[in-house]
Amino acid sequence: MIETITGTGTTAAPSALKSQAEEQKSQFLQLLIAQIKGQNPLDPMDGTAFVAQLAQFSSLEELINIREVMEQVNETLVSQSEAASDVSEPTVFSA
Repeated sequence: MIETITGTGTTAAPSALKSQAEEQKSQFLQLLIAQIKGQNPLDPMDGTAFVAQLAQFSSLEELINIREVMEQVNETLVSQSEAASDVSEPTVFSA
């Protein structure tokens, strides 16, 4: 199995990182929704602050997508490397 190094110095499987990223994404959305629901209607959130938070969420989504693509590229390279190593082994003929 392919393992990836996380920022904490430990290793984790890509599927574990994906679920962690999805969980963080969900938490971010829940906090944003709670903030919108809890705001004072007479003094709403500043529009620029809201747009900044949406931009952060959009960046998070794109980073998740980039990581998923990189994991796919890594898996492809590993499988191609394994296939190439199988082909490059010398064949011994006996007479």
